[in-house]
Amino acid sequence: VLIAALETNKGKTKNIFLNFKKVVVAGTMVVLLTVYFGIANFTQYIDKNELAFKIYPLNTTAEIQMLVECNDVAKQRAIAENILHRNTKLPIVYSALANYEFSQGDIEKFIEYKNHAVALAPYSYEEYEDFAIKLIEAMNKYNSIGDLQSADYCYTVLINLRDNLENLKIKTSSFALKIDDKPVFEFSNEINDYINQIEEVKQ
Repeated sequence: VLIAALETNKGKTKNIFLNFKKVVVAGTMVVLLTVYFGIANFTQYIDKNELAFKIYPLNTTAEIQMLVECNDVAKQRAIAENILHRNTKLPIVYSALANYEFSQGDIEKFIEYKNHAVALAPYSYEEYEDFAIKLIEAMNKYNSIGDLQSADYCYTVLINLRDNLENLKIKTSSFALKIDDKPVFEFSNEINDYINQIEEVKQ
């Protein structure tokens, strides 16, 4: 009986030791992960976004900030494509891809990506304006080389973009139109003047 009791106590002691060991391992992992993410967040906080991303490659926030700060369209494209694997709902990603395609002269791809950006950020006037300015630049280039068909295509996209802004205003509640920081639903005078000049030529 005594031996059996000793064996039982020995077994209980062993189980307690194993459970304690598991708790220690789990606690250590929690501490290490906390430190790991803490370092990643701190490096991002002090604007070391590239380092934050290297520490934690899934840090989309740091990667977006890298995208904003980057002035190289090729690097922007690489960052944007990497983000796109994890998140397909960020307008800035499509805008970066559009900028790259525009720099390469692929206007169809540029338009495709810009349409994505505008669809995801319908109240971002900056997206519309950037879209319009680049379309006008493309139209001028096409006209200068005698590619009137491509110029007309860009003009059609530009008019559709203007119409989309007007339709968005119709769909927007009256309350949103009364706030101080109300959305912009019209192109600038410069863009509208350019459109009017083309319309006069086409008449």
